[in-house]
Amino acid sequence: MTQHNSVIDQLVRNQQSINATLELLLNSTAYKENSLIKYAHFAQLLTIITENVNDLLGELVRIENMLALVRALSTHHSMIDIDSLRLMIERVRMIYGDDRILNLDLRDYYSIIKPGSYYVEKQIVIVFKVPIVSANVFDLYKLSIAPNRYNKILIPPLPFLATNREAYAYMEAECPKVDQQYLCEDDAINRVKNHHDCTRDLVTNHALGDDCNLTTITLEKEAMEQLDAGNYVVTFPRTTTIYLRCGREEYKQLQGSYLVTIPLNCTLMTSEFTIVNENNQVSGQPLIITDIPRNFKEETTPQHRISLQSIDLRKLHEAYSQVMREPIMVQDTIASNTLYHTTIPVYVMIIGSLIITAIVMICRRFNLWRRSKPQQQSSQLPAPGKHSYEDPKNAKAYPATFSLKVGK
Repeated sequence: MTQHNSVIDQLVRNQQSINATLELLLNSTAYKENSLIKYAHFAQLLTIITENVNDLLGELVRIENMLALVRALSTHHSMIDIDSLRLMIERVRMIYGDDRILNLDLRDYYSIIKPGSYYVEKQIVIVFKVPIVSANVFDLYKLSIAPNRYNKILIPPLPFLATNREAYAYMEAECPKVDQQYLCEDDAINRVKNHHDCTRDLVTNHALGDDCNLTTITLEKEAMEQLDAGNYVVTFPRTTTIYLRCGREEYKQLQGSYLVTIPLNCTLMTSEFTIVNENNQVSGQPLIITDIPRNFKEETTPQHRISLQSIDLRKLHEAYSQVMREPIMVQDTIASNTLYHTTIPVYVMIIGSLIITAIVMICRRFNLWRRSKPQQQSSQLPAPGKHSYEDPKNAKAYPATFSLKVGK
């Protein structure tokens, strides 16, 4: 860049000298006797020089911009046109083969091709680095720390792990993602290892060896870690009530570590945090809360896969929507001063029957008593020749009796 600046400064000084000479020739009276044709040719020559200088300045500006893009490791369309890029990709395919070159659209290559530069004497050489896929393919894992039921964790050295059946490597950051693949720099290959590792065994074999060092932790409140736009790892140290909203609302009580998959416009809420998926990254998936195993066996046990088929619930949702659109039924209000109960008429009938029965019994006993009283009085009349005297005050008035046998 210093050399380019010095060249530009020299060109500017030369242009200033040319302008000064031209003004001297046009304004001076010392050259009146000379032919004006010479001055015209000289002015034309100066114009050509000015145009050349402008073109040279434009080229220097383009080189400066290109070097700035090289420094930023970004490939721009102004650096290489689409035809040159197509020709370059075809030549690389002929050298390395189709399986070693990514099959992408040409416009997508601008994001993965990295520019570079170097100097050869007074020349600047611009190079473009096309990624060549390695024959070794690794699975990339993001390592999230989740405690088991004994509140113990295994702390990895770095947050990302790339592994396959033969080797593995830890990485500090996630590699750039292109389509469904991650492109990692070649320096990650230099860190590939193949010896025993506790974290790798836990990820691939779901087993821990006796030589693995676990760390005991204590969580005061629930915690979460985001894996991507719709997947999270949450840990509840004690029984916690969570609120879920994904087409319907429900509450659950959870304790332990869980892997949560949240689709678009769904919410998980606790007293400490709220998780909402606003990006359509996992559209069409149900809200899933998977219990992360909190204890691992030392030996790998075969797992039987169960194939589940989803049920078409569209008709059920349509019926539910129709029911929800029905008008709300309003019950008739009953006056508060009206006393009504289903047992009151029964009680009234029973009590009335008892009262009527009691009245009938009393009347019958009273009639029987009246009928039996005159018989007792007639049985108590005195014998012939004897008279009984009664108190006139208590004497009862009996009707007079006359004999029909009258002497003539």
